[in-house]
Amino acid sequence: SVLGAPVEIFVHPGTQAYSAASGERFPLLVPPQVSLVAQGGVPLVRGSGAVGNGSNDLAAIAAEGGRVAGLELSGDGVDEIIGVDCLGGTPALDAVEIHGFEIGVAVRGGSAASLTDCDLHDNGDPGDGAGVEVEGPATAAIAGGRLHENATGALIGALGDGAQAAFTGVELDGNTGDGIECRGTASVRLRATYVHGNAMVGVDVHDGCAADLSGAAPDGGCGDANTLVCNGIADLATTSTVAIAADHDDWASDPPSGHDVAVSGPGAASVLPTCTLAPGNPAPPPTGCP
Repeated sequence: SVLGAPVEIFVHPGTQAYSAASGERFPLLVPPQVSLVAQGGVPLVRGSGAVGNGSNDLAAIAAEGGRVAGLELSGDGVDEIIGVDCLGGTPALDAVEIHGFEIGVAVRGGSAASLTDCDLHDNGDPGDGAGVEVEGPATAAIAGGRLHENATGALIGALGDGAQAAFTGVELDGNTGDGIECRGTASVRLRATYVHGNAMVGVDVHDGCAADLSGAAPDGGCGDANTLVCNGIADLATTSTVAIAADHDDWASDPPSGHDVAVSGPGAASVLPTCTLAPGNPAPPPTGCP
């Protein structure tokens, strides 16, 4: 920024990707009060560089705040490569498509990131990597958009204590591992979120993770119901020591079956009342599982 004033950098699609071959130097650094905003189409960014001196991590964009909007980021899937590395401040990603990285978006360093209407897909290899990874004590607010065909959709509490993530109106599907995995002393909150068709567990809660999946609207109805259906092992599984609230949600059966909710730890999961058969349930209806 100039003398503390916000700066917008407009990025045009051009005729080729923004890459080392076109003269870019990576990672692209986005500091506070600076925005990279697509104009006239969807610019494609392909490339990565070392994040900080002596780091093994590579990233296409290193965000220390600021905003990225409307870009497409493409990686080659090599280990330690991150699409957007949120390192501090309050970085905001709006309508960004990220694919082909080990981690689509890493939120760490105490940052408080927001992701709105983003499309994160095909990040990570089976068993390794994620669409979004949040390390404590960082926080992420994810609203709208889709996390699909990644290794894990979202991994919360991968490293460090106190990671927090909130999902509102997000679709997580087709991931080869879990839709959402929460570990350590992290916390995760879901509202009006659709978790379906993931190969392992829809929402997988471990250790001392605190998970709030209650879909109860402020008036006590089903206005914020989550839908958890058609996931491979279970729709919700917990070995956490912390009790889980998963009432006012939408399941494949009513009441939820053992496949819907699997509890194998000291923490209980409260699932009643459900919204599965509730009139006017706004959540996506279960369509049957293959």
